[in-house]
Amino acid sequence: MKISIITINYNDAAGLERTLKSVHDQSSTSFEHLIIDGNSTDGSTAIIEEYKSRVEFFSK
Repeated sequence: MKISIITINYNDAAGLERTLKSVHDQSSTSFEHLIIDGNSTDGSTAIIEEYKSRVEFFSK
C-alpha cells in the first residue's frame, strides 16, 4: 500500500524545510509526497527546488 503525504505551504520556508527533511529521512519508500505552495515569496520555492527530485510540485 502506498501512502500519500500532502504538505500545504504559504510563506513558511523554515517549517517547509523541516517537513521536507523529515519526509526525506523516512526509511520507508512506499509513499508519495505532494507539496502545494500558495505562491510563497519567502524562499519556499528555492527549498522545494532542492527536493524536487523527490516530490511533485503544484503551484497556484
